[in-house]
Amino acid sequence: MYFASVLPVLLLAVLAASGRSSSTSTSSTNHPHNRPDEAFQCDVNKETRATIAFKALERLKMNDFSLVKTGIFAGHGPTSGEQVAGNPNTLYMIAGFNDTEHLLTPADYPSSSWPVPPDDNGPVPPSGPLSEEMMGVSMDRNEAIVLFFCTPPPMEYFGLTAYVTNRVLFNETERGKGDSSLIVHMPMAEIANPLNYLRLNTTKASAFPSREDDPTPFYSSLSLAVFSPSRAVFETVAEAFIQAGLEEGAVNYYPMSGQTLRLHDRSKPFEYDYPDRFLVLCRVSYFQDQAAGEAWSARPWPAFFVRAPDLPVYQKSVPEPRILSDVSGDSEKVYLPTIEKLMSAIVANKTSTGQARLLVQQQIVSVPNDRGARDQCLNNNSFVAAVDPIMTGRGGCGYGTTDCR
Repeated sequence: MYFASVLPVLLLAVLAASGRSSSTSTSSTNHPHNRPDEAFQCDVNKETRATIAFKALERLKMNDFSLVKTGIFAGHGPTSGEQVAGNPNTLYMIAGFNDTEHLLTPADYPSSSWPVPPDDNGPVPPSGPLSEEMMGVSMDRNEAIVLFFCTPPPMEYFGLTAYVTNRVLFNETERGKGDSSLIVHMPMAEIANPLNYLRLNTTKASAFPSREDDPTPFYSSLSLAVFSPSRAVFETVAEAFIQAGLEEGAVNYYPMSGQTLRLHDRSKPFEYDYPDRFLVLCRVSYFQDQAAGEAWSARPWPAFFVRAPDLPVYQKSVPEPRILSDVSGDSEKVYLPTIEKLMSAIVANKTSTGQARLLVQQQIVSVPNDRGARDQCLNNNSFVAAVDPIMTGRGGCGYGTTDCR
């Protein structure tokens, strides 16, 4: 699918994602605000955002990029006190692409069952295309997911990251051969360091060390996040948005390294490389102003799945990034008592209110999604990093993220 056939539809989608308007102001320096009666106001208004996106995608078209799919970056806003996954009062946002044409994941990708029986007080699997969105998409070296969104109003936590949702493993115990020996594993392992509220660049300010003391520059501001194995793809996408009017300091790169993620060579059959499926997801917790938070979370922001031309410059994957704890040299084990205390508090709260029952509780022996746990989760379907006592009663890496502490 190429730009010429989708750009008119795309512009409508971008406008619809932020509210319709007949104005098309292109100023990106004055940052005109939304109407004063709106509970949430981004520092760049919807007309300007739509114009920037349209012009940027036109520039990518001139660089022989193709727009494979348009999607939305949206989620479910929990009611006060509601627990989503292991986190109370947390909004989850997902970059969703309704891939009914199997453009992003091949039709013959082995199916995986929802890991928790619905009658066991676990999460109920969603019906329809959303369940496919939640299981994720695959990615080639020269592809990218592009999110163009405004950051939330004041809150306690924001983190944007990607998880491997499905990996095909060989059944070592059966010693079989062929498709019957394959296991579709759901590791929920994090791919790289999250773009959190301390690290995400926006139109108000680039990330800087003092943001931990004053996160104000992060709130309610425009940002671009590009998820790609190729730095050259990221740089081309970023430059297109900058030339279209986005401030240079508002771009972000999330490296989908081929050393961590099994990439998808789309020129070959699925069985050639058994690519991973992954999911782009963010968490937002504890809005200071609930009305503003609900207004922000009610908006589906635009998401684009783009593909660069098949040129050598776009085919090189970045190396696996260092996890932040590797850089600092700090041991992750120091955080275990804190995580254990948090888990006990969540269990006590949810069981006392009757919102959930305890399935199993074990002592945490490994911090979820540190490097050792992440690599084990990817390649060992019996590895237990931490047991989620409420949602699944089983092990995995999805119960934690590298910036939960």
